[in-house]
Amino acid sequence: MEASLDRLYTTVAKASAPEADALTALSRAAHSFFSYYVSKRFELDLGLYLFGTDKSKSLGRDRDNILNARLLQTLNIFSACFVRLVPSSISDDKITVWAQQERDALFATLLGTLMLAHTGRDISIGTEAATVLKTHLKAIEIRLKK
Repeated sequence: MEASLDRLYTTVAKASAPEADALTALSRAAHSFFSYYVSKRFELDLGLYLFGTDKSKSLGRDRDNILNARLLQTLNIFSACFVRLVPSSISDDKITVWAQQERDALFATLLGTLMLAHTGRDISIGTEAATVLKTHLKAIEIRLKK
């Protein structure tokens, strides 16, 4: 799992090249996360299994902490993108919390779109999981440009 999360981090970090504008960086990072797990269903399934609420599936507190830290390292790339997109209405002392909340919402969307893709539910509702992700990212763009 550690090696998988390291590969995920590398993939997402490269996709969100710092020279890209913030919206492009966020979009590339999100799409690379999605693409990584679309092509690695076993790794996604294993991660969801191990990170479930049933403690009997745990690898132990120390190992769980290491894996959680590795996942957060990748998710914090999203946070960094959101910090670059922070609306002027957010006060300086609230930027970090706001960016983390946006990161968490994007992560939830990514997991949802991956579930659609891996279960075929996207097709059964007449869409594609990637289209759902694009729609969500477009909504973020519209909301943050206001």
